[in-house]
Amino acid sequence: MFYEQLSCWYDEVFPFNPVVGDFLRSVLPAQGRILDLACGTGSHSLFLADSGWDVVGVDLEPTMIQQARAKDHHQKAVFHVRDMLQCQDMGHFDAILCLGNSLAHLMGKEQVQAFFANAVGQLRSRGHLIVQIVNFDRILAQGPVELPLIETPNLVFRRTYTPLQDGRLEFSSELTLRKRDQVYVNRIFLNPIRSGMLAGVLAQHGFSAEFYGSYKKEPFQPNSSLSLIAAASLKATQ
Repeated sequence: MFYEQLSCWYDEVFPFNPVVGDFLRSVLPAQGRILDLACGTGSHSLFLADSGWDVVGVDLEPTMIQQARAKDHHQKAVFHVRDMLQCQDMGHFDAILCLGNSLAHLMGKEQVQAFFANAVGQLRSRGHLIVQIVNFDRILAQGPVELPLIETPNLVFRRTYTPLQDGRLEFSSELTLRKRDQVYVNRIFLNPIRSGMLAGVLAQHGFSAEFYGSYKKEPFQPNSSLSLIAAASLKATQ
């Protein structure tokens, strides 16, 4: 219910950022076939399709995919409702994206390992994998963290991360629709993937990677960066 409601306002909460587009263009080859995992309403997929890529976008939430298809006026991309761990039948790709902290929704080492094993199986030689997550090193060190408030003329969006003793992270969200006087609250549990774990699992699966703290390619700082972005590629032996 929460993500169904959020999908209607997703592009207002998270509008496409041209800085992200510039980053993707700088770390990806000029063209090829790309898989956008957990693509949301498809903003990044459609940007890449407009840039000449052959794009497949998948998301587990049907209303997100409905929004993505509605935005794709010229049918430049292909969108599917699909679990991001269940895409092995979609063929091979030159690049795979997993942005928006989506990797943290995979609970346990087994699912994380499966994600990277699937990526290796689906990427062509020297293929690229771009992963963006929240900097959980900082959150786990500081304790409960409230992210910057998002306010627009139509809504207010609050988000809080709270580390739990069992190793998981509680992610609480509150979406307030101003004109409708409606409030939607959601609580889910995330897998707080530290930078060391991400670097280790990438190396284990044969990737070389550069790590950034923002889409402006600022160096990753475990104690202060808001994001952790890995721009990885399969080594030549893969």
